[in-house]
Amino acid sequence: MRFEACLALLLISTLSAQAQQPKVLRAEITQFGIYEVGKVTRQSQSGILAGGTNTVNYKFKTETTSVPARVGVHFGFEYRLIGVPKGAKVEVRKVDIFPEGGVTNPKTGKTATREEYSETTQIGGADLRGYGLDDDWEAVPGTWTLQVWYGDRMLAERSFTLVKP
Repeated sequence: MRFEACLALLLISTLSAQAQQPKVLRAEITQFGIYEVGKVTRQSQSGILAGGTNTVNYKFKTETTSVPARVGVHFGFEYRLIGVPKGAKVEVRKVDIFPEGGVTNPKTGKTATREEYSETTQIGGADLRGYGLDDDWEAVPGTWTLQVWYGDRMLAERSFTLVKP
């Protein structure tokens, strides 16, 4: 009888542990295009060409994939992770793929054709995958692709064509 009770407890605790593990099924793009920003908080991030990431209050203004290549423009997409349990925090990788020839930061002399960094987001919550053109050297015309990855799976991708105004 003790053996069955121990086995039952072990099974219950194993199932509980598995039930608590977040599972990301897919991502859904809810908005895209050019957006305006409110408050911007800059965070240092190694591996980023411009040196950091921004946390912003944003509002999409124009649904488009054609973006003027000028300082002050922000573009990208909003997405939600679909999975369980809702509200669980998971780490995603955000990837920027720059136009052919890359983007060169004149302060560091570094040229990049892509960059990636990790961020934590919540299953079911809205998150921004965007890029802001803060400096003239970033306003490179061509195709810019923004992606969201979970593990080895790409969950969301949108390409934007930056054009000289």
